[in-house]
Amino acid sequence: GTRTGSEGRPYGGDDVGGGGAVSAAFNSQHVANASKVTFSGLTLIGAQASNYALLPHAPAAQVITPKSLSVAGVTVADKTYDGTNQASLAGGLLNGVVSGDNVALTLGAGTFADKNAGSAQPVTASGYALSGAAARNYTLTQPAGLTATITPAAISAVTGITAANKTYDGTTSATLTTSGAGFTGMVAGDQLSVVTATGAFIDKNA
Repeated sequence: GTRTGSEGRPYGGDDVGGGGAVSAAFNSQHVANASKVTFSGLTLIGAQASNYALLPHAPAAQVITPKSLSVAGVTVADKTYDGTNQASLAGGLLNGVVSGDNVALTLGAGTFADKNAGSAQPVTASGYALSGAAARNYTLTQPAGLTATITPAAISAVTGITAANKTYDGTTSATLTTSGAGFTGMVAGDQLSVVTATGAFIDKNA
């Protein structure tokens, strides 16, 4: 049947509609506190509008989700092999902060995919965080796509290789013992060995 005013609608045939400059606002601008939206500015228009009273619109339950921020401009320093996968990161600018918000970036740390020497090694960033009065309104995506090079460490000297005495045989060839070899510049905990080695006496004479 025809809806009536008692049902919250105009009587059938009445010229009544909604108008006005309608606005809506959350009860807080902050993610943690926002829970509802209130409406204002709605009025009735039409030939029979004066026959009706507009009741306030009940608030609607809504929330504000945090805005995601990204970090740009992070760089990774190349390094010489040191037996660890630690990477040195520098720089970093926040992308997406709403103008006027107090949000700052706390720098994190980086790790190489592994400790071994190589070029364009992937680096994972972690621990980057947000601080400031408005930080709770944002989430942060950790920097990605980082790479750097680990150059091989230099062995400046090999020690401990010995040559065996021999009976004169008309040649300068010498037999070497490499089991006691030491390597100046080797990172503590690593193991190196001599795969091949050749030796010769200064001359062939006894």
